[in-house]
Amino acid sequence: MDGPRDWSLPAPCYQQPQDPTFPRDCTIELRHPGLPDGDSNVLFHFPAYDHINGGVHYSVAFTACAIVAGNKWEGYLSETAGGPPAAEGLSEGIDTVLACATYYFHPHPYSA
Repeated sequence: MDGPRDWSLPAPCYQQPQDPTFPRDCTIELRHPGLPDGDSNVLFHFPAYDHINGGVHYSVAFTACAIVAGNKWEGYLSETAGGPPAAEGLSEGIDTVLACATYYFHPHPYSA
């Protein structure tokens, strides 16, 4: 091989949509339910590029949280720190899109 190798990374294959009506400031924020709300209680911020109105696939958010929580796959996401699952049947719908909001990952099954 002649000359130096090019070790630069390729350009990203996915870019932010260029539609001017797309909600660019829309994110999904995932928090720990046992900690007080604040900047130090944010597990993830996901840009909401999975839907034209802004949103993130449930399976992406859930998987990221489950891994960080030590592979706690029996958990669920809720819209409040002490609340029930974010939507009835949400955990079964891996193609469900979470709207732009704050969600909490509970690493244990929901019990009413």
